[in-house]
Amino acid sequence: MSTSQSNTPAPPYNDQLSGNRHTTPPWFHQNGRTMRLVDQHCPTRLMMENDHVVLTLYVAAGCRWTIDWIIRPKTGGQFRGQLTFDTELFSRAFLMKDDTSDWRADATAYQRGMFIRYGRYLSIPGPGNGEDSDPNCCVFIDQLIELALKQYFERTCPCALA
Repeated sequence: MSTSQSNTPAPPYNDQLSGNRHTTPPWFHQNGRTMRLVDQHCPTRLMMENDHVVLTLYVAAGCRWTIDWIIRPKTGGQFRGQLTFDTELFSRAFLMKDDTSDWRADATAYQRGMFIRYGRYLSIPGPGNGEDSDPNCCVFIDQLIELALKQYFERTCPCALA
């Protein structure tokens, strides 16, 4: 079951290295703006997809989540990936918890080899080239996706909220 996406305006991206302003970070693939929620009612899984990407989050054990993605570029073939996030990584990647302890000029939250996020722009497992051949999974976390992620987190890890 799909839901429609909101039209959350994208904040301008200020490339601190070059001083250029972009609509999106250069590492973000534009297909990430078309992600939609699928099957939100499963208690242990949350899925998002678009025409080229499927991203699935599911409970691994305790307050840990497995993140799976499949990318089918327009050029053919497919890329697959899987990572496990703990509560801290999940919060930094998906729940808008900004953290610059692993600093990058083009990120508000970053963990090498796991994700990069600038505002609502997320790329797993890190920054890519933003092109169709990019094996990274990009998601623009609009308000509907943000709400679904928060509800999923609360449902699958209530101990983190105590």
